Amino acid sequence: MALDFSCADWEDRLAAGLPPMPDLQYDEGRAAAAVGIFDSLRVPDIPGQPTFGEVGGDWFRTILRPVFGSFDSKTGARLVSELFLLVPKKNSKTTNSATLGIIWLCLNTTPNVKGAIAAPTQEVSETCFGQAKDMIELDPDLVKLLKVVDHKKLIINLVTKAVLKIQTFDLKVTTGGIPAFVILDELHVMSSNPRATKILRQIRGGMITNSQALLVIITTQSMDPPAGVFKAELEYARKVRDGKVRGGRKVLAVLYEFSEAVQTDEKKPWRDPEMWAMVTPNLGRSIQLDALVEDFEGEMEKGLENEVICFHSI
Repeated sequence: MALDFSCADWEDRLAAGLPPMPDLQYDEGRAAAAVGIFDSLRVPDIPGQPTFGEVGGDWFRTILRPVFGSFDSKTGARLVSELFLLVPKKNSKTTNSATLGIIWLCLNTTPNVKGAIAAPTQEVSETCFGQAKDMIELDPDLVKLLKVVDHKKLIINLVTKAVLKIQTFDLKVTTGGIPAFVILDELHVMSSNPRATKILRQIRGGMITNSQALLVIITTQSMDPPAGVFKAELEYARKVRDGKVRGGRKVLAVLYEFSEAVQTDEKKPWRDPEMWAMVTPNLGRSIQLDALVEDFEGEMEKGLENEVICFHSI
């Protein structure tokens, strides 16, 4: 069984406030389990620590359902083996990476497998680990199921013995065998690593033999023109979305970006704040429109040379 990952109406979906992704088939029970874990987790850095069920965005639930719910009923293989998520800054990217890691640890049934969240810098990896640790400690049930090893940035499922390691991006991601689950955070930053292409190739090569493996790439757009492995992955994701690549890797491409027509229009329609909600899925939650407008105006006052920074901050 194969899914169609193309999404011809992605622009219309963005305009309607929906994730720019196709409607994929998934098992309702598996999908509900993933969303249920997400909704029960508490947000550590919001006063009162509300649950994601109270303050989380539906856009992320829409992504979770096929990612964790699409499986071949006969073989048990994942029908979505990769997720490529392009989302602007300030949209809870690192926090959502932590939630994905916890959801995977809870739902995985294969014993002794390894998962990894690879961040571009030590600071980001520490932030992600801190978020995951706090989410676990705020949930009495998770405290019983998951053991946190602070000095190693490890989280261990005490039942399956599966391990999730949060680390910086380097060859150590594949040390000790290819992980069954990997999140690459900020691929555009990782592109500066001369070994990035090799590391990603090793990850994919190892995952081919594991039908349960899941690779997640979550990244913002780069300030400079896309280059290296980031350019290659972004172009491939666009081709999948646009139906130009079929039958290749099982990639769900969710790209929060303006159309090429909007980006290249000499009138620069993207400057209108009314358009920003289209590509800012967490607007009204982790980021407010007035803050974006203030940041935009501040950068533009410095001169038009900061226009690219403004554009990719939306």
